[in-house]
Amino acid sequence: MKYTRFEASIPAGNFRFGVFVRYGKLGTMCLAIPGKIIRLEEPGTGLVDYLGNEVKTNFMLLPQAKVGDWVIVHAGFAISAMDEKEARKTLRLFQELAKAAR
Repeated sequence: MKYTRFEASIPAGNFRFGVFVRYGKLGTMCLAIPGKIIRLEEPGTGLVDYLGNEVKTNFMLLPQAKVGDWVIVHAGFAISAMDEKEARKTLRLFQELAKAAR
């Protein structure tokens, strides 16, 4: 299956963090962007840094999360954790895709 359009919203200062791929009649698929936890608050919330933008996030699904961890957030909830090496690799790939889409 081929995508018909690629959209990237990665630059710092832009509050649209997703990378989207449009597949013909199937619609749009959002690809998750890794973010780094910069602050935890009570009860189960905190802030995640996405390329310089701070986003309020719910950590109820990842109670073991701590400041400095890298996470994937969907619909305001941290849904999975990842190691820093993989997060940085993923961010580099998304930035290359965004550059190629211009």
